[in-house]
Amino acid sequence: RINGICYARGEGNGENSGFTYNDDIPLLINANINTIRTYAAITNIAELNAFANAGIKVIMRLNENNFSWYVNQFKDHDAILMWEFGNEFNYHPDWFGNDIQNWYNILEDSAAAVKILDPNRPVSTAHGEVPDVQALNSCPSVDVWGMNIYRWLSADTAIDELAALTDKAMYISEAGADSFNINSNSENQLQQAEATEIILNAIIDKSDICI
Repeated sequence: RINGICYARGEGNGENSGFTYNDDIPLLINANINTIRTYAAITNIAELNAFANAGIKVIMRLNENNFSWYVNQFKDHDAILMWEFGNEFNYHPDWFGNDIQNWYNILEDSAAAVKILDPNRPVSTAHGEVPDVQALNSCPSVDVWGMNIYRWLSADTAIDELAALTDKAMYISEAGADSFNINSNSENQLQQAEATEIILNAIIDKSDICI
């Protein structure tokens, strides 16, 4: 089972958290995290080695426009669990000529190409909400459907909905609760923790069909 967290320290976006993967890994281990999901490919071999040595796998985000070199270079690395393309791109048909089918065609071509380069690891995508029949039928080379689900406390309901449409593997690529309470106009980490516990327990209860 994936006990995962989405992982980005901000580097590359004009930000710097001031922390490194060496600071983060002990915290991840303490939280029983066994998998991280990235928003960009990790190119630092020392970082990949550190995650592998800590027993932490990586769902590695690839750039659909430039990925062959990365897969060829890192496909045998022990840290990598699976490859992933996109992050809620289905919400942005405007990025693809105002026709979301263009994205699904790119996703299918990219997934098929990666499977030739590395037949030993699955390919996933992080879809906004539950993929519809158009998405599923357009992308047969996608092995694992990730879903970014923000339904207040009920992210788990998406699992049953996808299971009714396909036998493909699935995982929850994003879920959670904000620490900012708009009613009080202040941060409330206790409420966030309580909500996160409810969300995660409901997802874990469906581990028989969702990794």
